[in-house]
Amino acid sequence: MKENEARKRRGLHQIALVALFMVGNTLLRFPWTNAEAGVTVSFLLSGIAAIVASLAVYAIARFFFRRQLHGNLPRILSAAGFAVVTGAVAWCCAARSAGDMVQFMKDLLLPSGTVIPFSVLFLLAAALLARIPRRGIDLFALLGYVAVTVAVGVLFLRGTPQFRAEYGKFEIPTLGAVGKSLVRLLSETVLPMLPLAVYLALSAPAPRQNSVSRPLAVGVVAGFGLMFLCALQTLLTFGAPYAATLSYPYLRAVRVVSVGQYAFRPELISYVLDYVATLVRTAICLACLRRLIGRFLPRVGRPVPIVGAIGIFIYLYLR
Repeated sequence: MKENEARKRRGLHQIALVALFMVGNTLLRFPWTNAEAGVTVSFLLSGIAAIVASLAVYAIARFFFRRQLHGNLPRILSAAGFAVVTGAVAWCCAARSAGDMVQFMKDLLLPSGTVIPFSVLFLLAAALLARIPRRGIDLFALLGYVAVTVAVGVLFLRGTPQFRAEYGKFEIPTLGAVGKSLVRLLSETVLPMLPLAVYLALSAPAPRQNSVSRPLAVGVVAGFGLMFLCALQTLLTFGAPYAATLSYPYLRAVRVVSVGQYAFRPELISYVLDYVATLVRTAICLACLRRLIGRFLPRVGRPVPIVGAIGIFIYLYLR
């Protein structure tokens, strides 16, 4: 009985973790500029592709990394090759996620001269989060998911008076319109499934009894549900043509929301949303690197998140 309750709790934590990872920096890079009438269809297609890709990669990762490697040279070489590819994708996803967060804060909130300190603090937080035990990451993700869900729900409900019915009409898009936004969405939603699924495969406490394929699929759906509300609020507030001309359209959409007579800046809640989700994605990518290297070199794995964060900082500084 206690074991079943523990599995349920772990399942909820994993769903929250996956959902926050899915939101990540995707809202900041949402392809509004190429969206037009095809954004809704491409968004749904990318969600389906993310579910399929996550489950496939998770099965492959369990095949490579949850079996005995000692004494089987072909299996060792294939697992090492898969680990190298996954590690490269994980580092690139972490660098892109951190870079998007830094650029977003630089454009909208940070005073002059504070970009480097913010970058250092953000990457330090991500590296420390990646180094703590699995339960610590799960608890942080659960609390963050609750906060993000409440923030998205409140902003959506408070924004309903600004919605325009004519913006909600669905039109069958052309293949070209769908393709323009789908290519970028796939890179932001499907490719990160590689480090996420591998992290979950490596962090499961037992190889057979604790498969997280179901929480993984549910978490992807939950993450896309949050993003769908954000995208829907933006489209119903501005319409696709005007949203395509804006930088950070979701932030602009929640800026028109007011709460009470004097609180006119509830969009500050959206900064917390973006920060927490992006931090979780960056941390999970660094944690994936740590567990990948630890699978082959156990004594070397622990400092990997710090080294990866330093590399990301150098990359962002040189860029």
